[in-house]
Amino acid sequence: MSTPVQAGLYGLLVLVLIGFVWAAPYVPTQDGPQHVYNLVLLEGLGREAPEVTEHYTLGTLANPNLGFQLVGFPLLDLFSPLTVERIFLTLYLGLFAAGVVVLLAALGRPPFPTALLALPAALNFTLLMGFYSYVLAVPLLLFALATVWHLRGSGPVLRFAAWNAWGLVLFWTHLVPFAAFGLALLIWPFAWRGLLAPNEEQLAGGEMPEPEELLKLAPSLGRRLRETVLLCLPMAGLLGWFLLRGGGGDIAFWRLPHQLMGDLMFFSTVAISSLQTVPGVVLLALVLWGLWNRSRGSEPRLDDVNARNARLLGDTPTRWLAMLALGLVFVYFASPRRFGGGGIFNERFPWLILLVLLPLLRLPSPGLLRQAFGVAASIMAAVSVGLSLWLLWPMAGSVEAFVAGRDLVPAGATVVTSRFDPAMVCRTPGSSPWPRFDPLLNAGAHYGLDGAVNLGNYSALLPHFPIRFRADASTIPHPLDAYCRAGSMDWGTWPVVDYMLAWGVDADDAAVLRRSFDPLEVRIGSEASSPPLSVWKRRTAAGRSEVRR
Repeated sequence: MSTPVQAGLYGLLVLVLIGFVWAAPYVPTQDGPQHVYNLVLLEGLGREAPEVTEHYTLGTLANPNLGFQLVGFPLLDLFSPLTVERIFLTLYLGLFAAGVVVLLAALGRPPFPTALLALPAALNFTLLMGFYSYVLAVPLLLFALATVWHLRGSGPVLRFAAWNAWGLVLFWTHLVPFAAFGLALLIWPFAWRGLLAPNEEQLAGGEMPEPEELLKLAPSLGRRLRETVLLCLPMAGLLGWFLLRGGGGDIAFWRLPHQLMGDLMFFSTVAISSLQTVPGVVLLALVLWGLWNRSRGSEPRLDDVNARNARLLGDTPTRWLAMLALGLVFVYFASPRRFGGGGIFNERFPWLILLVLLPLLRLPSPGLLRQAFGVAASIMAAVSVGLSLWLLWPMAGSVEAFVAGRDLVPAGATVVTSRFDPAMVCRTPGSSPWPRFDPLLNAGAHYGLDGAVNLGNYSALLPHFPIRFRADASTIPHPLDAYCRAGSMDWGTWPVVDYMLAWGVDADDAAVLRRSFDPLEVRIGSEASSPPLSVWKRRTAAGRSEVRR
């Protein structure tokens, strides 16, 4: 399979992904609806809408988790909230596809077929969880790494400006890729080939450095370290400011090693169904094949020095990214699941590690093996993308069915989502581990786009988002309690809830809800039906002041 064909397939699959974003009735992510709703709340707070200010207030905007807000909020003046979400996801997919190719090309690697190995990670677990700011920051990190390498021979002023410009962008987009960028810069002095090179004349003459010449390693390393530290001082100041203002948050439990290894093996690409392990195994095999080829010997470096010195000094981009990948793997295994005040910390790393590993892969020599590698990568990418979209489409239909009751909830009314069938976030022992996300958990936020007030807004309970619940506002228990245990709660004690959006209610569940609510008929299209969604209206107009958070 020729390189132009592989490049064409790469572009076609990216267009297919973007086409899904625009063709699906709703993009089925877990937290995505909540982030879109928060954009609407920001706009409502700006114009002091009473139905918004009664429940919400503006938190601090100085948080390194603003990627989605910085892109999406200015677009609200021109497009509907759901269109803004689609534009954002299109931007993410475009940057993802371009960033992989740019990084490979910048480091002197042939982009194809290697770039095809990245496509299964485009629909990674963190994207499906709806971590929009994070997924935007990762492809930006690829561009930042390419910039660092491209400017390796430039003067300190230009590198200072470029490094810190990318640091500033990454910091405000999301803290984790910013930290990965900082780690890459700290590694930079140790990876640079000049550390072991006494002078260019020796290299050009093909001489091996004498042992005493290696003593020059220390001052060379010291100079590079000092220069790097000075160039990174503004970024260090940003991180210090974040930590000093109490951005560290809490630390909780660690995931088991076999769970972490399972995620890393498939690079966050198995999140919807066990069927995804099939292309996942092929992806892992191709990555290991490429790394094994690399370990068998270094390719000539970019400056064409002789092979003996190339083996001694190592390939600088390989050394740099290998050290960065090892650092990310260490952080992945050594960190708790909650870190820095944020949850699901470890799961953010596997697909980032894959993208960093791609420039390290060495394709087989031209011939049948190289052709086989390209064909396998192409088939794997096509199967993975096609399978993922096939699995996601019915999930988009479930979200559409959940939103079918929007016309029954008036603007300003409060809504809460509850689930009575087994839900993924409320999994029972022995239940399937897939899918690993629940697109209905925050689907009630879609009602907020039409003016309702979503009380299940988990992000308004956390300090990492610009929207917060008012300290004196009536609200509900934690959104997960309402979602997972609605059938065991006495909703008469929570009169702040005007409407209950219930999924999978049976006769026994209905008897519980009837104590406080009356059912409303939900219609899909022009015909009455019995959808999994049922909408319940509070029977009495109890005051909201008796419940405080």
